[in-house]
Amino acid sequence: MGADLNSKQTDVVSPDGVAPQAAETYTLDDRYQFLASLQRLLDLYNKNKQYLPEFITNELDKWLTEENLENFIDFVGVLSYLHYSNDETRGFDLIVSSDGTNFQTISRNGFGDNNNHGLRVFAVTDSGLAIGTANPYHGTQVWLLNDGEIKNAELTNGDAFDYDKYDSDKKSANANGLTVGINPNGNTVEDVQYDYQSLTAGTDYTVADDGSIVLSSAFLNGRETGSTGSVVVFYNQGARVRFTVTIKDSTPNAPKKDDDKQNTKPAAHKKANTANTGSNVIGVVVVVAVLVVAAGALFVFKRKRS
Repeated sequence: MGADLNSKQTDVVSPDGVAPQAAETYTLDDRYQFLASLQRLLDLYNKNKQYLPEFITNELDKWLTEENLENFIDFVGVLSYLHYSNDETRGFDLIVSSDGTNFQTISRNGFGDNNNHGLRVFAVTDSGLAIGTANPYHGTQVWLLNDGEIKNAELTNGDAFDYDKYDSDKKSANANGLTVGINPNGNTVEDVQYDYQSLTAGTDYTVADDGSIVLSSAFLNGRETGSTGSVVVFYNQGARVRFTVTIKDSTPNAPKKDDDKQNTKPAAHKKANTANTGSNVIGVVVVVAVLVVAAGALFVFKRKRS
């Protein structure tokens, strides 16, 4: 492959004693001729494969295939492009547009490496756009693109927070939600996600004048008590800010002290009534039993007299 770019290669002798073609004679046209011969050979093989012995077809099927032919077609196409282009135009083109009509040029020559003939992977990272190149000569390169010097937004008071659903006077701060201190460093919030779900600006959260994120109490009160949510704040540039929120609820189960006095007496009164009712029932049963015994004794006494 280097012969196509440098028009020079070192002549070596192969193990069978046959020297390969020199760079001066091994040209791009030679590769096109080989491609045409390979295509004819494959066509001929497919037409006569049924007449060939199995031990021959087993070997030819390993390399004389449509897939290998297509790969070589792509290979020759790349070499042709690299052969006819110059240093200013050879290599991939990268242009960007915000509206699909107006474009800005990032590179016309593979980021200065003419052997970078294509781009294969784009990945958005906290530090910018990562791009992987296709380079058949020196291997893949990974480039990082950004708008220059980027200052990331920073948390100012930790990355783990608690929210208590109990909004009493002592915990009145929760009445306005949970405020997470952030220094945006000039960056703008584009999205806020709670457990990978985007929140609604102005309802689920707001951005304070100093860049802090305020998660509303209405939103947090709807989270499951005891759960810990993962929050990610996305900015127009730079790294994302991440923190967690643990949902608690310290609402007391017992009534307040003022209510205890009022509720104690009725409870005791009910208990006393229950006890008195039981005693009355037992007394009635005893009286009835005594009357039955007395009546029986009187009946027996009368019979004896008679």
